[in-house]
Amino acid sequence: MSNALNEKLRILQIQYLEKLAEWRDHLQAFHQKENWDQKDLERLIYLSHKLSGSGGMYGYNEISSAGQALESHLLSSSHDRETASALLQSLLSACEDALGS
Repeated sequence: MSNALNEKLRILQIQYLEKLAEWRDHLQAFHQKENWDQKDLERLIYLSHKLSGSGGMYGYNEISSAGQALESHLLSSSHDRETASALLQSLLSACEDALGS
């Protein structure tokens, strides 16, 4: 790969990690909430879907897997808060690992 291409990829990864830190903060806020309303669930589904798709593109397969697991659980008719919280914690951990926290 050319140096210019490597530099562009490095910049994209830095930008992704900056956005990932924002998404992680949103996920942490949901994790700390006592109850989730419908709007919270919709936002969690959106974030988990976004992370499921984007994580692997940047080499963070754990984020993709954890995001997909959370999204699938939240979309199932039998989702429960206890399992969702555990899956959310897995996604948070994957984000923290990627951010080096």
